[in-house]
Amino acid sequence: VTGNGVPAVTGTVSFALNGASLTSPTNVVNGQVTTTFTPTTAGLPTITATYSGGSAANGNPLQGATGMAQLNVEQIITNTAVSGSPNPATIGQTLTLSVSVTSARVANVNAGTVDFGLVDDQGNFNPIGSPSLDAVGHASLPVTLDPGSYTIRAIYSGTDNWAPSVNEYTQVVLGAATTTTLTSSANPVVAGKPVTFTATVTSNGAPRTDGTVDFVDGSTVLGTVTPDEIGRAHV
Repeated sequence: VTGNGVPAVTGTVSFALNGASLTSPTNVVNGQVTTTFTPTTAGLPTITATYSGGSAANGNPLQGATGMAQLNVEQIITNTAVSGSPNPATIGQTLTLSVSVTSARVANVNAGTVDFGLVDDQGNFNPIGSPSLDAVGHASLPVTLDPGSYTIRAIYSGTDNWAPSVNEYTQVVLGAATTTTLTSSANPVVAGKPVTFTATVTSNGAPRTDGTVDFVDGSTVLGTVTPDEIGRAHV
């Protein structure tokens, strides 16, 4: 606070944030009053400093005055980490998608939601769930997927104070394990006599009727057959 370049030595200054009192009147010292505060909301708040009036160092009286400044309070940068368990999973198994949202500036990012989704070959995002973050910045989503390899993306939506962030990972889902047994209609085989080979395909004790069975003698393919209703293929 100055008058014609001469610092004020009496009077007080009060600070306000967007019109609301921020400090009580504080005495001027050699033309200055300093205060500190921690913004709690991102945006463009206005700080107002109101001088009560007093006198300058040369004894001249000073009238009261008000000065204003606008701050730019940015959102807090966040980081999103995403994973799935188990990975790989098997067909029919429920896997858990987990996300952790953190920030280098604060202990916990504890508000907002996370959009989980599958990213297709064209880069399109197909949402599958949107859980909310808990008190320590974690969220999870149980899902069941068909066999395949998936790109799973997690998008943290952000809030007024927290900036959005995104990450993704690759989830693999395996098909069910199968067992194939091979038998022949004769063993040993008499030269010139026909022989039938039978492959029986099961999974968890149940017959598999999908897919095909390749019968191979060395590098020669004897036949490719689809299993019947009891999981058997013959050639």
